[in-house]
Amino acid sequence: MSASGHSVVASVSFICIDGAHDLSPSSLLFGDEGFFFSDGNPERPTFVGICKKGSVEQYSAAPYLATLINCGLWLLYGLPMVHPHSFLVITINGSGIAIELAYLIIFLRYSDRRKRLRVVLLLLLELLVIGVVALLALTLAHTTKLRSTIIGSTAMVGNVIMYAAPLSVMVRQLSTPIIYII
Repeated sequence: MSASGHSVVASVSFICIDGAHDLSPSSLLFGDEGFFFSDGNPERPTFVGICKKGSVEQYSAAPYLATLINCGLWLLYGLPMVHPHSFLVITINGSGIAIELAYLIIFLRYSDRRKRLRVVLLLLLELLVIGVVALLALTLAHTTKLRSTIIGSTAMVGNVIMYAAPLSVMVRQLSTPIIYII
């Protein structure tokens, strides 16, 4: 029993029944990566629509870019010379990078020249930020504890950015006269 008096199993069952988690075979076997391929993936209709229409229309790449830098920072955190014995951190964030790159490649394929240039420049900026953080932490911090603290703190900022990114899309949609997508 937890402090609130509810059993952990009941809480987990409630979450699953409530629909917060996909119970498809691919999700059960492969976790979050399996969810990427399942019918319950909320991004699937978005990208199927983009491919069918041949245009990203008013969609924003901000959430995918934010998730990509977040996964990149956590992947850096999980490296053995930063935080030893973090194989799961490396695998989940490496998978996250692959998934976000797949989304961004589709986005780049079907966006106009101006959006494509902007996304590519932001991708380069993200790569530069991750490289600078890695270079500074690995050369200036001489213990894994200090490296973990520096990169972990930076990765937490990446988490905040990732969770705030969809809000930028919502603000843009609410500022337009007709709300198409929220």
